[in-house]
Amino acid sequence: MRALADRIPEIGDDLNVVADAYEAFFARLEELGVDLMDPNSLAGLDPAVMEQINAAGAALEEGPVAEANENIQAFFERECS
Repeated sequence: MRALADRIPEIGDDLNVVADAYEAFFARLEELGVDLMDPNSLAGLDPAVMEQINAAGAALEEGPVAEANENIQAFFERECS
């Protein structure tokens, strides 16, 4: 996504906002002991850990990330339609 941000400066900042958010999300999953390459790491997770995962995921759909996603979508609709 960062390479794309460099190639499309009109939405580069938005792409970097989204990239930062996903990096933080995946780092949080790692902190919580979730290995996305191992589906068994999700088995039997404590409900409190699941709440933390859900909270981390919610950040991908709120505030600056939501606004950046809207800007990215609008750009591609405008430029690729």
